[in-house]
Amino acid sequence: MEKKMRPIIEERSTLKAFLDAPPNTRTGCRDTMMLSVLFDTMIRAVELINIRLKDDNLKVAAPYILIKGKGNKERTVPISENVVSLIEAYMAEYHDGESAGSSVPFIYTVSHGEIHSMSERNVERIVKKYADIVRKDHQDLPNPVYSYMLRRTRGTYLYRDGVAIETIVLAMEHSSIQTTKDHYAFPSLEQKRKAMEIGNPVISSGNEVPEWPDDEDEFARLCGLR
Repeated sequence: MEKKMRPIIEERSTLKAFLDAPPNTRTGCRDTMMLSVLFDTMIRAVELINIRLKDDNLKVAAPYILIKGKGNKERTVPISENVVSLIEAYMAEYHDGESAGSSVPFIYTVSHGEIHSMSERNVERIVKKYADIVRKDHQDLPNPVYSYMLRRTRGTYLYRDGVAIETIVLAMEHSSIQTTKDHYAFPSLEQKRKAMEIGNPVISSGNEVPEWPDDEDEFARLCGLR
């Protein structure tokens, strides 16, 4: 059975516009960080909302977040330098003065004066909100966009950029390499085009200079027929 590719954000310029969509406000600072963390780390929305302050390890040589995945399995997920900066800006706005070892939810909402972990539903609402804004200028953006699409897009980009499939398996916490191959190992249209051109010299481009003159009398004379 042929593998069927699920929707991703194909154009990187569209992805950048989406990640940069939140405004330059306090809430926008939080939302930019959330979108970028979801894409950069490939974690799931439920894993994002389960992060506690103590799980963020930014002051080490190789910054990472401690994630509790399926089956309550813990794993360390590296964070890129740009995302570290976004997290630090968010922390200054939302966790100023709080201990880095705290069990307070990393991303939270306040209800009746009490802090609660943000709901997965609210994460999806935020993702959809900015997708709808960006889609006005980027018609190629899938509809709808949801948090898992960022994970899938990142995994597919890694494959297309030449990252070893075994590394992608570990990064995505897949139980088998076949799962990664079935859902993320899809070449881009440009990669397909280049592959099709290899070893295919038989189709003329139509720009070659004719080896023989386009004149029946002259052709006959050259062949000794006249």
